[in-house]
Amino acid sequence: MMDLRNSMDKPDAKVQEQILASMVEIVERSCDSEEQALRVQAARRSDITSFTRYLQVVQHYKKNCFDWTKPEYRTAEEYLHLFVNLCEEGIPVERIKRAIDDVSKQLGRR
Repeated sequence: MMDLRNSMDKPDAKVQEQILASMVEIVERSCDSEEQALRVQAARRSDITSFTRYLQVVQHYKKNCFDWTKPEYRTAEEYLHLFVNLCEEGIPVERIKRAIDDVSKQLGRR
């Protein structure tokens, strides 16, 4: 007999792809250049000097794209460091939120 709890906890591959694609798109739309986008994606920052800005961005993403507290969207949590990187690059919060809104519309979530 199949254990439904285990199958429900495993993220769907299509959803995982959508989450990753959404994050890449948000980074690319937020950055001034391809080089900056690649730097943001490659960096593994652990120090957040602009926590308030980061919190505004992740809450906006959670509300408008993928709520990582829901089991089916847990994968999104793995990419939240990209928002730290965007904030640490000095990219304006409003630009990041606008990118989130645009991606959210593409996904049909708004």
